[in-house]
Amino acid sequence: MKLKLMFIISLFLFFFNCKEKESSFDSSVNTGEIYTTDFENKKLRDSLQEKALYNNDTLAYKQLRNIYYLSGNADDFLYYSLIMFNSNHYHPSREDLLFILTEKRMLI
Repeated sequence: MKLKLMFIISLFLFFFNCKEKESSFDSSVNTGEIYTTDFENKKLRDSLQEKALYNNDTLAYKQLRNIYYLSGNADDFLYYSLIMFNSNHYHPSREDLLFILTEKRMLI
């Protein structure tokens, strides 16, 4: 009897949870537009550059990388990835260097 009751309750919970939920995703917002707006915000970029290069803030570096890459300005990020690798010995910036240099070489 207990097993049947547990089975019925689990089926009820399964079907109750399967109903469609409204998505919180806004499809009218373009990611490129958001990051282009961030790229045009010089004060934000300067703040992140200072934190990444002088304070060795890896989270600021990653946010800055996203802004440059997703706004379509990855080639401008070469300087910051080079400084981050040479001065701060941040090894993931080496991958950024290779990506940017390989992309430029392939376009020529």
